[in-house]
Amino acid sequence: CPVFVAPLQEAYLSFREYFLKTDLAGKMGHVELLQDAGGTVVVLRQSRHVSEAEKAGFNAWAEQQNITLYWQSVEDNRLAGEPERYYEIDGVKVNFHPQDFIQVNEKINTQLVAQALDWLDLASEDVVLDLFCGSGNFSLPLAKRVKQVIGVEGLDSMVEKGRRNAQQAGLENIEFIAADLTQPPPNKIKKAKITKVLLDPPRAGAIEFLPTLVRLKPDSILYVSCNPSTLARDVEYLVDNGFHVKKVCMMDMFPQTTHIETMMLLQK
Repeated sequence: CPVFVAPLQEAYLSFREYFLKTDLAGKMGHVELLQDAGGTVVVLRQSRHVSEAEKAGFNAWAEQQNITLYWQSVEDNRLAGEPERYYEIDGVKVNFHPQDFIQVNEKINTQLVAQALDWLDLASEDVVLDLFCGSGNFSLPLAKRVKQVIGVEGLDSMVEKGRRNAQQAGLENIEFIAADLTQPPPNKIKKAKITKVLLDPPRAGAIEFLPTLVRLKPDSILYVSCNPSTLARDVEYLVDNGFHVKKVCMMDMFPQTTHIETMMLLQK
């Protein structure tokens, strides 16, 4: 696979060779491979029950290959317990669950964060709103440079990880809030004197939150998008409501695919 980094190339070839020798093909619905600062991970999602005897062989293979192996049962939508992985960005450690959303491409993500920090032209008195913030991929680097960061994410589990990541990094000027951004915003956001906004929504975009975003009257909005269609729709709304596009670029976050990551800076 030309997309995989070298350790995952090796893991995939070894996994495939072993997997085809077993009778587990009909019992697996999904296989995930992950490489982070802690090493190589394989997550096996079961579509049918796998016995402990069947698992034993795979567990031995994983140990021999120095791979961390997780089994996701038929009944569970998420891995049992709270396994944690981590990566580093801008000198900060970001812990995450193997099934949480993270940026898929480490090299491009490093460039993405660096360019976001540059384009926002941050000042020590800025109050930055980070929407769809996950576990703090942008929030933590932002907090090293500004007065306050408010990170908003829909999943409670990721908000909790963001809080722990901030605490671990010694960053006391971040507040993580769990909120559905398709619904009216928390009062805390409306009362904060937001100067700049960063948002990195899912493919559906952020159309429901845009009226609130306009009312907050930030100086700058940095929009990171994996879907140019919804980005174009959302930016049209922002332009119609007093913002103009200052900079735009594309980043090949998903090489060998038709997908592209776009970064756009808008100003009042």
